[in-house]
Parts: sequence; C-alpha cells; structure tokens
Amino acid sequence: MLYASGTGTLTDRYVAEVVRRIPADQRGDVADELRATIADTVEARGPADPEAAEREVLTEMGDPIPLAAGTRTGRSH
Repeated sequence: MLYASGTGTLTDRYVAEVVRRIPADQRGDVADELRATIADTVEARGPADPEAAEREVLTEMGDPIPLAAGTRTGRSH
C-alpha cells in the first residue's frame, strides 16, 4: 500500500520495502535498477503531474513484497 505521508518519496519507500526483503549483497543493484525503471516510466508519462505519474507507476508495479520474492528467486518483474 502506498502512503503519501512520512519521510521520503513514494519511490524511496517502495524501493525500501523491496530491498529490505532481499539479501544484502543484492540490495544496491536492485535499488538502483528499480529507481531507474520507475523514473524512466514516470518521465515517459510526461511532465504534467509527476507526482500523480509516480503514484500510477508504483500502483501498476504492485505490492513490493511479491516483487522482492521474485528478485530473490531470480525472476524479474
């Protein structure tokens, strides 16, 4: 679930939820890849409302817990 309050951006919190569930030696690469994918997808939606685009992209990516599980097993989302 995505929350707008608290510290950090929605992307930061989403990435943190994924990487805290994977082995430490994978966290940096996975975090970088996720952030880049999210940023590229948000940018592709146009500059009209980047915050709304960020929310839409993260919602479409889905729950970060299964995404982390896929990362752990070598599957990509």
